[in-house]
Amino acid sequence: MDDRTIIELFFARKEEAIAALEAQYGSYMNYIAAQILKSVEDAEECVNDALFTVWNRIPPDDPKELRLFCGAVARNAALSRLQKKTAGKRDPALLTSLEEYGECLPDAGKTEESILDEMQFKKAFNGFLESLSKERRVIFLQRYYFNCSLPEIARRAGKSEKSVKSLLFRLRKELKKHLEKEGIFT
Repeated sequence: MDDRTIIELFFARKEEAIAALEAQYGSYMNYIAAQILKSVEDAEECVNDALFTVWNRIPPDDPKELRLFCGAVARNAALSRLQKKTAGKRDPALLTSLEEYGECLPDAGKTEESILDEMQFKKAFNGFLESLSKERRVIFLQRYYFNCSLPEIARRAGKSEKSVKSLLFRLRKELKKHLEKEGIFT
């Protein structure tokens, strides 16, 4: 079933929409959740939560890219579950990738301008991603969106762990420079 048909089922409030969505993107959502949670059981529960969230968001949302929409919902659900699960504790794997990534991001406090700032950041960030070659973009997203480990990324890319680590370091510097150029990060 194609994405548009699945979305139309959601708009018609037909329960088969959830089954169709799970058949189409359930394993993708599960992969994202499992990368963050490092637990099969937690990931499965998280996907169920994400499916419920998608049911509640479509309508009114009408995503252009259903796969990306579902991935973002699953990722947010997994991060929420991880936050609850590790309240007061620190997850070293997630913390490491967030610390690496955080060094090239501006310190964003909540202000009246934060919505505009967030929109400008998203535009600049997407511009950065679009400027990368497919290989570099995939490696960057595997580390900082999917929370994959360095050995896993190296294996998938057919590179050494050291070269992946070096590439990620250079990409973070490039991101910081790009954000500075866009006036996001000074």
